[in-house]
Amino acid sequence: MITSNTSKDLQNYLQFIETKSIDSLKEGYFHVDHVIDAFQKGEEMGSQKTLEKLKDKFVRTTTQMFLYGLDLIHLLEEKGYKTVDFYVNPYTYKFIVVTELENTFNEGYINTFFTIAYDKQKRFKDDFGTEAHYLFVENEGLNTEELKADGFINI
Repeated sequence: MITSNTSKDLQNYLQFIETKSIDSLKEGYFHVDHVIDAFQKGEEMGSQKTLEKLKDKFVRTTTQMFLYGLDLIHLLEEKGYKTVDFYVNPYTYKFIVVTELENTFNEGYINTFFTIAYDKQKRFKDDFGTEAHYLFVENEGLNTEELKADGFINI
């Protein structure tokens, strides 16, 4: 049976061992507190690095999707097709070109648009391993509030 003195002595002993062993490396082993502390710091640092990498990847992918979209517009304009406006959804990698109604049934525009868009989509997939979508819509009757509700940004 443990008396109160024995209990106090045991507690003092355990306290002494804990205090002394925290600061020392015994035969190639670290005290459990060192291991737990290192694990927690590594977990925190690891999650911070993961978040930073995720943020950097998001910035790179959305920036490239945007630049490919601007290049698409530029190439269309070089071929004589006017762009009225454009919208970007950076979270779903979608780029919408707003064009005049006439272009939406002009086979030349449609073929040119999708030839260029396909090239941009393929390059994006090759570079980032995910899909980007380049689309066009007519300007007449376009509900910009619905586009905004769907996460599209007009820049």
